[in-house]
Amino acid sequence: MITRELAQYYFKLLRESAPLPFINHVEQSDKGIACVLCYLSEHSGKVYANSIADDMNISRARISIIVEKLVKRGFVNKTNSSLDARIQELSITQKGRKLLREIDDNVSQRIIAIVDSIGEEEFLHFISLCKKIKEVMYQKFLFDDCKKDINYKKRF
Repeated sequence: MITRELAQYYFKLLRESAPLPFINHVEQSDKGIACVLCYLSEHSGKVYANSIADDMNISRARISIIVEKLVKRGFVNKTNSSLDARIQELSITQKGRKLLREIDDNVSQRIIAIVDSIGEEEFLHFISLCKKIKEVMYQKFLFDDCKKDINYKKRF
């Protein structure tokens, strides 16, 4: 077993080498917008903001803000529910589908550049190691709050 000092040093190395700035940058383009557009694209029929919030484990207030941004930009339509006029159904527009494709293309190009640079074998090895580390973290104790959430495995 390693010492506490060595564990702290390893943690420092992990923070320095982790690709979080890349991941955060990809997600920063109006955090959550791509996720909501993707959700709407995958769920045809009657979709409500509350169901998105519940399924994605995001606060209803945050989803409300995201949906309003998407509606103002013309990426999402809101229509009154035929069952209850107080509830609004959401659907993705063609403009929203186009934006989703652009976001997907952008992310794909970044991943292609990374894989081309380090090689597919190393990239897949990195992903495999990340999965193993995450699983150990969940099994051992680091994210006990997440373990209580019945959807934690679905989200990660």
